Amino acid sequence: MNDVVKPNISIAQEHYSPGLVEELKPLIKKNWEESPLYEKEIALAPDFQKYRAMDDAGLVLCMTGRVDGRLVGYAIWYIIKSFNYPGESGHGIALYIEDAYRGYGVWLLKRSEALLRERGIRRFYWFARPNSLPYKLVKAMGYREDEVVMEKIDVSGH
Repeated sequence: MNDVVKPNISIAQEHYSPGLVEELKPLIKKNWEESPLYEKEIALAPDFQKYRAMDDAGLVLCMTGRVDGRLVGYAIWYIIKSFNYPGESGHGIALYIEDAYRGYGVWLLKRSEALLRERGIRRFYWFARPNSLPYKLVKAMGYREDEVVMEKIDVSGH
């Protein structure tokens, strides 16, 4: 299903075709550059073959936003079967909207959640840095802080 949101943003689920991957690369790079916490510590190297395999297995959801056919944003979710409770959950891992369309990220998330609900998923999570744009957006949409993810990056090579 393809939803059109004002002014003329088309939102749809897309699969990891070679064409989509090429369109995603510059937006993923922009998203990464807006995350200075990681930019120098971790090399950006998405494994699109793994994304494609996960997509083929129904374990990833990629929602896109397009204006006149041009990719302007995306929301990527992992779909995970819990070890602790019945059913699957949706874990949002990446959200990016070009500056001119930032107010429309909510539509990407609403449409994503609707598709996940169609699969019977009722638990939604987002990984977002505190006070980042994605954090503020998901909080405004009713998400609440639950657990804190602690991270340590060993850059020493040992």
